[in-house]
Amino acid sequence: MSNSSLTILVTGVSGDLGQAIIKCLRLMDRPVQVLGCDMVSESTGRVFVDKLFEVPSAESRAYLKRIEDICKKNNVHAVIPSSEPEMIILSKLGIPPRVSCGAAVICQSYSCIELYGDKLKCFRALQDTVKLAPYADASCVQDVEEILASDSYPYVVKPRFSTGGKGFKIAWDKKQLLKFIDDAQGQVIQQYFDDAGGEFSVGVFSSDDFMAMIAFRRQLGPGGASWFANNFDQDHEVLEYAKKIAEFTRLSGSYNIQVRKSSNGVRLLEINSRFSSLAAARAACGFKDVEWSILTALKLKVEPPLNGYKSIRFRRYLHEVIDFGTGYTGIREWLPRHIALKMNED
Repeated sequence: MSNSSLTILVTGVSGDLGQAIIKCLRLMDRPVQVLGCDMVSESTGRVFVDKLFEVPSAESRAYLKRIEDICKKNNVHAVIPSSEPEMIILSKLGIPPRVSCGAAVICQSYSCIELYGDKLKCFRALQDTVKLAPYADASCVQDVEEILASDSYPYVVKPRFSTGGKGFKIAWDKKQLLKFIDDAQGQVIQQYFDDAGGEFSVGVFSSDDFMAMIAFRRQLGPGGASWFANNFDQDHEVLEYAKKIAEFTRLSGSYNIQVRKSSNGVRLLEINSRFSSLAAARAACGFKDVEWSILTALKLKVEPPLNGYKSIRFRRYLHEVIDFGTGYTGIREWLPRHIALKMNED
């Protein structure tokens, strides 16, 4: 299989993470057949994959059987789940996880997702390893009383499980904090810290052969994903902070450490125990964590990065496809102007 074509199934292909993973696969050095699945048969993800399959929700009893059937009938080598519910289901299929036909599941183990995907558990696990902003369990009376007594506003109340920068509320005083706590179910309180030195998404890949890290300074968009990012500034303090976390967690494969460099130093926002929506930008500059993860899972040779990474700027933008009755297609006039003009010249 060393140089042969691979067949990869990506789930949730209408989402930003699913489409970022597809872009990574298109940049692989070997031929790859990219299959996709989604809950919606008319998903726009159909435009970007070689074949699309409709699947039920991950919570459905029929979900796993459907994934197994797709993998078996199409000789799939690996499945990459792109949504948290699917990751949770598929990560439980052994250590390392595989579907019944033998296709590898490319994600963190369930125990890692359950620990580091929960902000409260994550903070507790890391509190003696790196400096953290003060935090509390919003459902614990004693924790809340200690926070209220500290009077160090503002505080952020946010879901314990990753929501891509969505769902958090900032309390500027005691009255507002009490209101948010009354509404909080399964949430964590964290003291607000500024981003004077920037907000960073640090990609980490670790295997038995090597560990690689790259930091992207980013700005979040309205949907919670990174809307603008660049890797010009490989901040030493940010990378050292992330390295301490990586050495403590000893996670294998790919994951993301989200931090801010505040006026008081680097502080952790959360760990995403999955690929990042910046995966495509990282792959374009040479940090190919999706490809490395696949090859590692399939026990194929992985070439570690030797010459560093290209410096790039990444900007996300909205794009659309339209079906005039013959299938979804892009509109040439809607492409970035220099691409449309070049196509007209050709």
